[in-house]
Amino acid sequence: MSINRESTFLITGASGVIGGALVELLPGYRIYALGHSKTGAARPGVTWLSGDIRKPDLGLGDDYGRIADEVDRVIHVAAMVDFNRCARPACRM
Repeated sequence: MSINRESTFLITGASGVIGGALVELLPGYRIYALGHSKTGAARPGVTWLSGDIRKPDLGLGDDYGRIADEVDRVIHVAAMVDFNRCARPACRM
């Protein structure tokens, strides 16, 4: 499957270092940039979304269905950045 200028991307973690760089490296594409806030560099073709990958429907609520219908490529680079939190189940006991 080839990527063409008709492709629409969803980039998770878009407010982070890697995600933000990817948004900048894909000029000319339609991009949904998902982060913890709707802030990001304004650019034609980029829609900034505030969401949470830990929540159902990425925390997008009613917008999820419409966005899911439009997106045909997902680049998932979101990460947990609370380095004081232990991710292992044993740490939660």
